[in-house]
Amino acid sequence: MGRDAYGNSITYKEIGAGGNWFPTIVGQSMMQLYGFTVEGTYKTDQEAKDNGEPDKRAGDYRFKNWDGQGLVSASEDRTVISHLEPKFTFGFNNRFTYKNIDFSFLIVGSYGNDIVNEFRKYNISLNGNWNPTYEAYNNRWTGAGEAQFDRPSEKSGSAIRDYANSLWVENGSYLRLRDVTIGYTFPKSLLQSWRLSNLRVYLSAQNYLTITKYSGYDPEVSWASASVNGWDRGNYPAFKSITAGLRVNF
Repeated sequence: MGRDAYGNSITYKEIGAGGNWFPTIVGQSMMQLYGFTVEGTYKTDQEAKDNGEPDKRAGDYRFKNWDGQGLVSASEDRTVISHLEPKFTFGFNNRFTYKNIDFSFLIVGSYGNDIVNEFRKYNISLNGNWNPTYEAYNNRWTGAGEAQFDRPSEKSGSAIRDYANSLWVENGSYLRLRDVTIGYTFPKSLLQSWRLSNLRVYLSAQNYLTITKYSGYDPEVSWASASVNGWDRGNYPAFKSITAGLRVNF
């Protein structure tokens, strides 16, 4: 038993790879992250007890208690917390010429998809073992009220490292300039004296511009397991490159 993204009770069946983080659920999209919803941090110890997490304290992460009764549990309070399939993907390419100059480009992207960034269970922990992000440091619990991230301590981040949760999920939409090329073809009148039929020089850049809100290295990430698309566990990102070339026809 568990709950869907709206808190409704559901029964799910686990099939094949994916483990209990990515179960296959009848009526749901395949291989979505299934875990706890983080609602910020507790303001007081009593608030943690009232929410069904008596072992937590002020400054610890608050997991959503969907039914508001009993203890927060893996059987009743986990939900589908990701949407890894884009609403749409797109690509656009074109080529322009003006006299002897040519210009071409290729743009690709996706919209409406999430990425499960598993690095978040380390880089938002304030326990002295890993380097936290500025986001985690600037929005940490400081001893009063509530905050986006938990209190600095030896156990900081332990709750979100052991259990799949909404803090791992990020907006995965992106727009990328995959390739842009500008070239110049020398005029035939000049080439005749050099005994050449064609001479073109060009400059090309690959993956040089990416617009995204994703905090990881590459929004086009996909884990080695083909069944889970959009799970970032450390894939090598697409590299930027600049290429200059010369094409000669005799």
